[in-house]
Amino acid sequence: MKPSQRNRLLKSLTVPFGIVMLGGLSLTPAWAGIFPGLQQEACMADAYIAKGGSLAGGSLNCTAKDIEVSKVVPVNPNQECTNGQVFTFNADVTIKTNASERYDTTFYLPRTSQSPQVVQGGARNCSLVLPKASDAGENGQVAYVNLEPKLKATDFLDTCGDITKANGTDQYTLLNQPITMLCQPSPTDPNKALFTYCAAWDIQKSLSCSESTVPPGAVPATKSKCNCDSFAINVFIRPEPPTITKTVEPTSLPEPGGVFTYNLSFTNSSVASLYIASLKDEIDVGGDGSYDKSVDLWGATESVGTADGIYLLSSTCAKPAAGSTTKEVLPNATYSCQFTLHIKDRDLPNDQSPEKYVDNIVALFKDKNGGTVGDGSTCPTGFQSAGNNCSAAKMVEITNLPPAIAVEKTPSVDEVLEPGANVTYTVRVTNTAGDHDDPLTLTSLVDDKFGDLDGQGTCDLGSGVALFNRFFQPDIDLETLTVVDRVQLSTSADTLLAMRWIAILRGQTPLTLAASGGIHTAHDALKMLLAGADVTHVASSILLQGPTVITRMLDDLEHWLVEREYTSITQLKGSMSQRNHPNPATFARSAYLNAIDSFTPPTGVRY
Repeated sequence: MKPSQRNRLLKSLTVPFGIVMLGGLSLTPAWAGIFPGLQQEACMADAYIAKGGSLAGGSLNCTAKDIEVSKVVPVNPNQECTNGQVFTFNADVTIKTNASERYDTTFYLPRTSQSPQVVQGGARNCSLVLPKASDAGENGQVAYVNLEPKLKATDFLDTCGDITKANGTDQYTLLNQPITMLCQPSPTDPNKALFTYCAAWDIQKSLSCSESTVPPGAVPATKSKCNCDSFAINVFIRPEPPTITKTVEPTSLPEPGGVFTYNLSFTNSSVASLYIASLKDEIDVGGDGSYDKSVDLWGATESVGTADGIYLLSSTCAKPAAGSTTKEVLPNATYSCQFTLHIKDRDLPNDQSPEKYVDNIVALFKDKNGGTVGDGSTCPTGFQSAGNNCSAAKMVEITNLPPAIAVEKTPSVDEVLEPGANVTYTVRVTNTAGDHDDPLTLTSLVDDKFGDLDGQGTCDLGSGVALFNRFFQPDIDLETLTVVDRVQLSTSADTLLAMRWIAILRGQTPLTLAASGGIHTAHDALKMLLAGADVTHVASSILLQGPTVITRMLDDLEHWLVEREYTSITQLKGSMSQRNHPNPATFARSAYLNAIDSFTPPTGVRY
């Protein structure tokens, strides 16, 4: 035989065998009588029948041991497969003969436990290892020979490999052979895959073997001239991804939120250890699929801050040991833990609807070789990468409560003597909503006996303050040494003083806050409103541009709100105040000192 540079072949058995059926056979245990205890014979039996053999009333009994596969060594020492799936890998395959000469060695590999073929009335589900006369053996030497040379021009060119002891060896090794087979655990070593095969051969020269014959390769010469066997090979069966369960209590809290307790659990039902590389809770704020927050369940716990947010208060989720990056979960072991989140939300929808928080546990699983376990199919969009395994989504809500007030009316005396006397009533209106609600504005105060109380006694609903009205600022003319009245119009830069103090006062006083000074554009007005102003005053811009500037400012303001999906002025008012800002120190004097420290002087100026 002529050696080649590349070994061959495992070829899927897709060549039709013809219509050969045995009556009444199906994919049920009833067909086991045809191949008692030897389901792996099914594919080879089909080939046997297709070549004219008969199994009526019996089966292939495969008692001969002339040819066998003695060893299968994967080329990749870390070769893996997924239990129950067909996979292809390359291996060095050692073939041994126990006879002097045998021809057309052929090996049938079932790809399922039943391997239905024509006999079973189903699809072909086998592969072949079909040695070639041109294949190179171990160390580049041809340890087997073509014992069936073409003798005359009309002979069929037999291309299948043969084996003989006459050349001084009883075995050969096919290097780097592609093998396609079913991944299933070995009964003796569940961590390794079971290699199952049936061997067929000719006992005499036939000059009729090739890949293209129907069926390919050889079939048993008789019902007993075959050999079926199985043994464990070094192919690791990767763990199967577990199902992660997750529960949460409570499922809803009133604003501004509070503590939610989560429990997660899964069991490693595989025969091999499972390794957790990361464990996170991914949270979608608002339920729009954006997943705004990622909580590392192995990370540091937090104290609840002043700003709205999600805080990890505690976690019992076991993490990797020191010096390791993964947490091992042994076969049949259960991993479970509990963690608590404080969800703080004071900025809720104005329509009193709840704010939704949808979250999934996302665990990255690996096997002992570092390969990923799971394909991400259980995860939401954005997390469907290999190795990610997710729990079903759970949702909690922060319920928006309407603001509330309490009204008390207290008389100065309980009774008066005739003919009567003066009675003084004290009216107290209290905002009973929590600090999560915006301050309320009292717009009317009406008594069922005395009518509108606004302006009566000390009752005054018009309480407010303007920050800051411009001072009258006369000037001195140095030429005439006279005091001159001049109008000093503002600029947009003048807004900064009022904006800071409005941001500080917002939420600290019941007074209505009006912003005055420097408001020339819609952007100037928006900044004041964001800081916490209730109204803005406009004067200098009207003097400079005329009354139409008001229309332009309103149009620009509306465009800005629509573009950013604000539904009302109320929604943005005070959202950037000191009270609501994530970094309240921004409005403190320390921020000014930091700005001075970071100031860069103009070119050429030295300090």
